[in-house]
Amino acid sequence: MSKIEWCDKTWNPMVGCTPAGPGCDNCYAAKMWHRQKHLPGYGSSFAEVCFFPERLDKPMKTKQPTRWFVNSMSDFFHEDITDDQRDQVMDVIRQCPQHIFQILTKRAPNMVRYFSGPPVPENVWLGVTVENRGARGRINHLRKVECSTRFVSFEPLLEDPGDVNLDGIHWIIVGGESGNSREKVRRMEPAWV
Repeated sequence: MSKIEWCDKTWNPMVGCTPAGPGCDNCYAAKMWHRQKHLPGYGSSFAEVCFFPERLDKPMKTKQPTRWFVNSMSDFFHEDITDDQRDQVMDVIRQCPQHIFQILTKRAPNMVRYFSGPPVPENVWLGVTVENRGARGRINHLRKVECSTRFVSFEPLLEDPGDVNLDGIHWIIVGGESGNSREKVRRMEPAWV
């Protein structure tokens, strides 16, 4: 099971990422990478995106319908992930119609480009992160992709997002930055929600 409230399990065929905005400043995945970097196949830094083809079959081993968060330790639309690698993940997704696969990105233009060719499988939910007003444009990119469910993660919400057009958006996640009292966690104001 996952500690992330909005999914059942995570699936990480790719690990590693680079910052894509102020929401990345205290990245939980980078912190986790530092605890796991001794594992085989991990790069020399979190900024080195690594592909693990041996992890591709993980959802196939679960028969019970499950909500999978794809690449909780990376961004599926990161520039260092190839379309061939994405295609391999999509092949597995198509073979597992009993599951829901949630793909969240801060690189919305790359998502639009990738899905300008192959259709989005019915069991894929696509989402974008909007941490502040400057990131609201990601929602417009998300609306350009035809999919069964579009969602926006206002997490970590770093400021009042202002007026947000949610036309065509099916699901919203809102939350603050994770961390403990020893870390410099930026606080979310209830009024922003």
